[in-house]
Amino acid sequence: MLHQLRQPGVVLISSLGFGVFNLFARSSIYVLHGFPRLDDAGLFGFIKVALATKIFSRWATRVTAISQLTYLANAAFFGIRSHRIIGNPFISQESLTRKEARNEIIRVLYVGRLVGVKRVEQIVRGFLLAVQQEPRLHLEIVGSGPEEHSLRKLADHPSISFAGSMPNSEALAKMSQSDIFISLAEGENFGITFVEALASGCYLVCPTSGGHLDWVVDYPQVAYVKNIFDPKEVAESILEAVKKLDCPRKPLDAEWNLNVARKYDALILEAVNEKARKSIS
Repeated sequence: MLHQLRQPGVVLISSLGFGVFNLFARSSIYVLHGFPRLDDAGLFGFIKVALATKIFSRWATRVTAISQLTYLANAAFFGIRSHRIIGNPFISQESLTRKEARNEIIRVLYVGRLVGVKRVEQIVRGFLLAVQQEPRLHLEIVGSGPEEHSLRKLADHPSISFAGSMPNSEALAKMSQSDIFISLAEGENFGITFVEALASGCYLVCPTSGGHLDWVVDYPQVAYVKNIFDPKEVAESILEAVKKLDCPRKPLDAEWNLNVARKYDALILEAVNEKARKSIS
């Protein structure tokens, strides 16, 4: 494998810890999938990830970030600049289950880790206010994590259920059966679950900050939360999404993955050409 990485026409694309292979590759692209956070990784994890990202980026021929937020955070705080901003691909729409007709229950879904930075507590507090005004609402929380026990105590309500962790295919099936997808992580690096939810036909409730703002603003079926720590405002956004259910929605771009592939093709060619120029000089 290491011998193949030295071939002129081979470009290694890596991210996270796999960036160590950039050292052995003739041409490489390092993908910045996010940035270290003290409130998520702790001090030791923050330092470890920051140093590793800095080193792996220096070894790479080209660096790309998955969102403007990811680009800005890495450039401003760690001095790591990207040559491009290229979003993530997602599971093709053909693999998603067809959405069932909506019945008397309005299904709200969260999928993700149950940790502080995902702001699931804020989702629950807002939902508890919203369901008082709209009894048809039901919130299902998919995922697990250190906050699960405290969240279950907070969410002691018949209209809230926990499904635990499940394979991605099953989570996508849940999306296809849901009406509204909600996530309030204000520092989301990209928001791939928002993409999957839109492809599944869900309406969205999301914060007004995060990597998802690079593209989600193009879709009308979105309710925004400006202050995620205000349960009343979260509830109002959930109820706004309920009102939007009767409005037309814009389908997710059918060429999403193709556009991502085209951008990587251009970046790969750029990386190969740069190494060729350096070899000649």
